[in-house]
This record gives sequence, C-alpha cells and structure tokens, in this order.
Amino acid sequence: RFVFAAARTLLIAVGFGVSVALNDGTNSLLIDSFIFVAAGTGSLLALRLLERDRRKVWYQRLVIEDQTAAIEREKAESERLLLNVLPASVSYRLKQGESPIADSFPSVSVVFADIVGFTPLSARLSAGEVITLLSELFTHFDDLVIERSLEKIKTIGDAYMAVGGLPEPMDGHAEKAIDLAQAMIAATGPEGRWPDLTIRVGVHSGPVAGGVIGSRKFAYDVWGDTVNVASRLEETGLPGRIHVSEETRSLAESRYGFEAREPVQMRGLPLMTTYFVLGGPPGGDSVALGAIGLVADRDPTGSELWNRPSGEVLEG
Repeated sequence: RFVFAAARTLLIAVGFGVSVALNDGTNSLLIDSFIFVAAGTGSLLALRLLERDRRKVWYQRLVIEDQTAAIEREKAESERLLLNVLPASVSYRLKQGESPIADSFPSVSVVFADIVGFTPLSARLSAGEVITLLSELFTHFDDLVIERSLEKIKTIGDAYMAVGGLPEPMDGHAEKAIDLAQAMIAATGPEGRWPDLTIRVGVHSGPVAGGVIGSRKFAYDVWGDTVNVASRLEETGLPGRIHVSEETRSLAESRYGFEAREPVQMRGLPLMTTYFVLGGPPGGDSVALGAIGLVADRDPTGSELWNRPSGEVLEG
C-alpha cells in the first residue's frame, strides 16, 4: 500500500512538473498547484487510514486466534476431566443434552477388590502416606482396566469397583473380569509391586442398571443385585483369591478352572454355591493369615470364612 501511494504521489508530481514545463506564462499554475497538493495529501491520508485499518484487522485476528486456542484448550481439558468420571460414549450423550442417562445391561461382570487389613494399616500411616499408597495402587488398577477395555466405576475407601460389558456390550466380559482380578492380585502380595498389601476379589455376572447421577458433580454408577452379590463375594473370599459366583463360572469355564466351595451364607443373600478361580498368581493360597490379623469363622454349613479381623463379629 505504501508503494502504491508513493507511486501515485510521484505520478501526480510528474504531471505537475509537465504542466509547469509546458506553461508559457500566460496561464496561472495556482489551480494546478492546488490539485497537486490536494492529491498528494489525499494519497498520504488514504495510506494512513488503510494502514490503520490493516493493523486493526491484524490485531483483531491475532486476538481471535488466541481466544480460539484458549477455548480449544479449555474444551479439551473439560473433556479430559469428564472422561475421568464418565465413559466416553456416556460423555458424548451428556454433551448432546440427553437427560436422564439411564440404561439396562442384561449381562455384565462386576469386579470388587478390597485391601485386606487396611484399617489397622491406615492407623499406622499418616494421611499423606495413605493417600499416596491408595493413589499409586488404584492408578495401577486403572491402567489394568484400560488394557482390558473394561470400565472403572468408582473407589469406595480402600475398595475398587470395575465392570466388564458396559456401556458397550462385550463378548467374554467374565473372562476379562477374571483376568483383571488376577492382574490386581499379581500386583500385590510377596511377588507384587506392593508386597505389603493383600487383596480379596469378588466377581459376579448378571444384569445391572447404569446411569449418570448429579448435575454439578457427575458420577456414573451401576445398581442391582449383581453389584450386591459381587460385593458379598469379595467380603466372604480369601486373601489373594478370586471368589466368583456360579453365573461367572459358567461364563468363564472354557478358559479358567474353578474350585467349588461349600455353600456360603452371605450377608443379606440366600445360601449360594461359589467358587475360587484356579491358576491365579503363585502363592495366592499361602497368605500369612496371622500376619494380617484374620481368624476363621464357620457359617451354619461348616464353610470357613476368612473375612474378618480378629475380634470382629461376623454379620449375617
């Protein structure tokens, strides 16, 4: 634009010079001089206005690009945080405005894992040490869940809950749930990354309902008898073992072996036949029960329940 304005001014100056050269003195150059000055001033003024507008547009574009980038970063961060608490497909439905989000799943496998003797252990640790321990352990469990395309549901104190078969249907969800349970147990105990920890795991398969709760703090949760049974299986299991129901055994028997227990009376549930998964991590059966302060109880069927700290009364 500067070159154009300068060329225009030069052309006017040349025209004025030609007029002066051809003037024989009989005509006045006043009008020509006025036209020259007006044209030059107009060109410079137009250049100034054009340059100001150009800079204004450039600055506005810069601001818009910065604002757009900031919005994209905030959007990506919001989506990342949302995906930390909701499955991807559920998050998408929520962003599309669907409400309420509630689904029925005819067949899933629920996994409950709980740290044995965590209450006395946490009493010996500071709050920071407890949080660090649980954070590191559950972050590892999160990775194990992702590797198997399962879905973490939540943590409850020192308990960890995951589900296979939702929000998208999955073939072999019981087998993947048991595989997850074995990997969890392998991470703890004498041979694991957390040798001072031992966990019990319960797995049950069946129908559940699932959906999003809350409007400010979203949470994805599942409900139903399947969840309750999985929790009770964990409670009445053995340290370092995977305790499963008949339903889970029937779905996974082509891949895993199982050891039947005598019928177990679980809190709030009828007498059930349950199983331990065979072929788990080495040493899973040889946990030092005395070291973690557990004692054996017998239910009315004579089945031993190693699920309570010394001195605690077994409910049910």
